[in-house]
Amino acid sequence: MAIAAPSPLLTGQRTVLRPVEEGDASFILKQRLDPRIGAHLHATSPDLSSQQLWIRQQRERPDDYYFAICLRGTGEMRGVIGLYNVTAQEAELGRYICIGAPEQAMEGSLLLQHWALETLGLNVVYCTFTPANRTTRVLTRVQQWYRHPEPVTDALTGTLLERWQTDQQTFRANRPRLLQRLEALREAAGPTR
Repeated sequence: MAIAAPSPLLTGQRTVLRPVEEGDASFILKQRLDPRIGAHLHATSPDLSSQQLWIRQQRERPDDYYFAICLRGTGEMRGVIGLYNVTAQEAELGRYICIGAPEQAMEGSLLLQHWALETLGLNVVYCTFTPANRTTRVLTRVQQWYRHPEPVTDALTGTLLERWQTDQQTFRANRPRLLQRLEALREAAGPTR
């Protein structure tokens, strides 16, 4: 039986991924209940105590990592991202919400992919999403992921999903270009972000 381990602290140049805490529940709930975002997520209870309970339960699950995406200098929370359904070879990247902060969205995703593929030694990181979720489709293409040939069905809703993924070899080959894209986002954001 696997033992639940706390999410590590992952630090980039301007972004920090820290473990989600119960105190983050109102931020997360606000994001999940936004109709533009919630349209692509499983149903979310509007009850704050339910979100806090979910976070407590998530922290007890083995091989389930949930991070707040924060600005490195101020600690301001800009979004969330998770890694779960971890097996010996692969894991799912999801619970990904980072609106209005493209630099942190990109750097946070790269930090998590690097940790999963290089530190944990997984071979594949993937995400699943509905075909209508254009934001995730664009993000996976920008990060040069490739589409898995077989569709996936959501176990909770029965909805048909797409699976996009990257692997160690592809990530290593694409990482220099991805870091150049990240640097372009930093230049566009300016020095104060």
